[in-house]
Amino acid sequence: MSIFRFNKTSITPVQTVSFPQIGWSERKDFQGLLRDHIDVIVPGGLVVAEEFSNWEEGRRRIDLLVVDHDRNLVVVELKRTEDGGHMELQALRYAAMISRMTLDGLVDAFSAYLEDREQDPDEARERLNQWFGPQGEQAAPFPASVRVSLVSADFSKEVTTTALWLREQGVDITCVRFRPYRVGEEFLAEVEQVIPPPDTDRLIVAPGSRQRAGRRPTSEMRLEDVYEAMPAETDRTIAHELQTFLESLGARTITTANGFVPEYPVGDFSLFPLKIRKDGKVVVWFTYLKNRRPFDDVELRRELLQRLNRIPGLQLQEGSGTKEPLSGKPSFPLSVLANPEALAAFEDVVAWVLTEARRASSPEGSEESGSPSTEDDRGD
Repeated sequence: MSIFRFNKTSITPVQTVSFPQIGWSERKDFQGLLRDHIDVIVPGGLVVAEEFSNWEEGRRRIDLLVVDHDRNLVVVELKRTEDGGHMELQALRYAAMISRMTLDGLVDAFSAYLEDREQDPDEARERLNQWFGPQGEQAAPFPASVRVSLVSADFSKEVTTTALWLREQGVDITCVRFRPYRVGEEFLAEVEQVIPPPDTDRLIVAPGSRQRAGRRPTSEMRLEDVYEAMPAETDRTIAHELQTFLESLGARTITTANGFVPEYPVGDFSLFPLKIRKDGKVVVWFTYLKNRRPFDDVELRRELLQRLNRIPGLQLQEGSGTKEPLSGKPSFPLSVLANPEALAAFEDVVAWVLTEARRASSPEGSEESGSPSTEDDRGD
């Protein structure tokens, strides 16, 4: 990819430069810049340590250690070079070593980092609890998993081949190209995630197919694949308990492109109140419920939201930017339901939804049987 300057009469390429050419060091300049702007390479990440080296044995240093809202540790390895060197091998070693970190160890590392940054180290635990959300450090497990993010001016084929193979084996590894350009006395950066490559499916127009009434598009995943793709064993356990409960209420479990959905026959139509996704999230389908009685009444959807928010550890927002209130797809981590009280409360809410829908169904007001649309499946 190239960057160009243009006006009404000309278009000229912007000069690419290397970090050594502009006098940038790897740690002081490049690492310091990304440390203070971590969202550029790890969206939704919090830096908890820089040059982490607190090992029982060994003197290896992790350039940046980051944690995300889903309790995943992220090992960030940086290189100024044009080929990435052997950074993928270094990062894998660090990921294996840091996978043993405990929550108390994370607090200690973050406390030391805050002190180095001339911030109050005693706030480390409280800030992490706020970062993890309503359940704070009570949620389990930690770490949910360890991700790897490689950042370099470019990558050799050895690095990209290894990264692609690791992803095939289930390792969450990304390669982000950070290429500098010079425009006069100013610098520009081209920041591009090269692995995993962009999702090309959303860029392609493919022939459609007509579905017979009552027929559902062929699922893209098997149920066992959904469970296998979930990031943590705790997620799989909770999802299985939920599936068992949902089926006990008469649901038929169907899989979609990225999870599974309980289908409830209600009168002459099917009700799809929620989805459990392979990334360990539960999605409340207001976008679908709003078209099904009695939840086409916004006040009843609001009551549903209020019932959900009375569940310990759960605080969903009504949402904004939609054409009508409570018509989106709010989600929350399955780990919220690791609390037995929260799981029981959530099951009660689902049972209430089903009771209300069945009570409102009648031959005169029944709607045509329907399934979640392709649009629903693409998003959540």
